[in-house]
Amino acid sequence: MKNKYTKIELVDGEVSIKNKPLCTEKQIKKSKEIIQENLPKLLSTIPDGNPWKERKEKHMEMTKKETHEILQKHFQDKIVKENIELADFISKMHDLGRYLQAQKIAGVFKDYDYKDFENHGVAGVNLLKKWSALDPFSQKVQEIIKYAIGHHSEKNTTPLPDNSSDIEKNKFFYLCLVRDFDKYDGFCRKADNYLFDEATKEKQIEAQPHINGEKGEIKPNSLIDNFEKQETLDKNKVQSYEGFILQFFAWIFDMNLKVVLEKTCNSNASDKIFRYFENHIPESQLKRIQNTYNSFINKHNL
Repeated sequence: MKNKYTKIELVDGEVSIKNKPLCTEKQIKKSKEIIQENLPKLLSTIPDGNPWKERKEKHMEMTKKETHEILQKHFQDKIVKENIELADFISKMHDLGRYLQAQKIAGVFKDYDYKDFENHGVAGVNLLKKWSALDPFSQKVQEIIKYAIGHHSEKNTTPLPDNSSDIEKNKFFYLCLVRDFDKYDGFCRKADNYLFDEATKEKQIEAQPHINGEKGEIKPNSLIDNFEKQETLDKNKVQSYEGFILQFFAWIFDMNLKVVLEKTCNSNASDKIFRYFENHIPESQLKRIQNTYNSFINKHNL
């Protein structure tokens, strides 16, 4: 018999969630079927070659796979099977809204077909509601899914309220899962391309003109000031490609689950980032970044 509550270790504290099934595998399967019925029509409106048309499917599948593997390894005896399956489902579907962003880039988005949106998390929720893909679930589970997907793309994790209810704790837990595994997948799969693949660099610079290419330093220098405060960085303020890499690195400051932060910091992505910085930025900037990172991992016993 599993415990009634499961304690989840966070980077700074813990959260206890009720350990009983939130939904059934049958409900998850039905929702997946609805999405698969509607997705081909949406994809057909996006021109072939659009990076988000093919790449996001791979990213979502990998995020789901990594979510499942880590939950099975670390929480199988603590979280009931149905709730692990719900986490897999949310991870798999978290970036659906990127397809609407791809429509906008291609100039084929019509807000009378799908509501307009402020970010791709909200866009994903709009799609699920438009397709009635949330209908198989209870109202409580619908709220968890909408919250986790709708808030996952925000700059920082929305904190758990004081004296929070069981539903608020579940919403926070699933939000942390999707945000953390989204970043973990980015670190594992994107570091090499972002750092050493010239074609990838060119695409990022082309998509974000304010980056202005590699400048031999992090611009503006204020990005390092914020990094030293262990804050996530605003990508829109980046003025050099080296600064873009720093904001990518700063993702670690918004990891929520201790086990995911450990896996991220123990991957070789950090070493690769420092190797890139050693060859692209002044030693004065490099030292500030190294000192901050070392302080961060020591603080969390990583």
